[in-house]
Amino acid sequence: MKIFSFKKCALWFAFIYAVTAAAAERENLEPCETSEYYTRIDKLMDDAVKQKARLAITVVPSYEAEAGLRIGDDSVALVQFDKSFWRQTWVKETSGGNHQDFSLPRVQTTVDRATLRGETIRRILPLFRDAIAGAKPAARQQLDGVSYRFSFDGAGCAAIPWLGGDAKDGPLARLVKLLANHAETKDAAAAKASEDKIVSLLEALQAVK
Repeated sequence: MKIFSFKKCALWFAFIYAVTAAAAERENLEPCETSEYYTRIDKLMDDAVKQKARLAITVVPSYEAEAGLRIGDDSVALVQFDKSFWRQTWVKETSGGNHQDFSLPRVQTTVDRATLRGETIRRILPLFRDAIAGAKPAARQQLDGVSYRFSFDGAGCAAIPWLGGDAKDGPLARLVKLLANHAETKDAAAAKASEDKIVSLLEALQAVK
């Protein structure tokens, strides 16, 4: 099943890879950095979704277009930019140097959305809330790759840097992948089957607590 169309499967699988590693090792989550860049891309995604997000997952690659998921009270939305916001911020100077101007980028967004039962969402949110609560600062070199930001309404924000290495299956990785697939369902039967898979995973996670 197609998940993203921007180079798109490769970036999404990278997303799952990094989320998987962080889910298996909570210390991989760090408190989010704040900057004009993150503020602007998050606003563009939120404006595209046109609803308040209880949980925001933002994909920030080094060289490709940004994307993310937004979960509201009754739906999940998959948002993607048509081109990289970050790369458009760089301005070459006559002196040979460069600087960034965050007012320059122009991107178009596409949104895929599917409904979720309120009960399902109420079971999803605590998993991410607890992961964010467990985030802690870590002194490590930031490499080119993909990083991921989890912002929970009223509970802060945590980020997963691109760490590489061997990945282990983790609950957040499996859940995020199911949510991304669910956002692209196009009919009632497919949506029901998709949500049933999400609920089955949530039940399995609760059973091992």
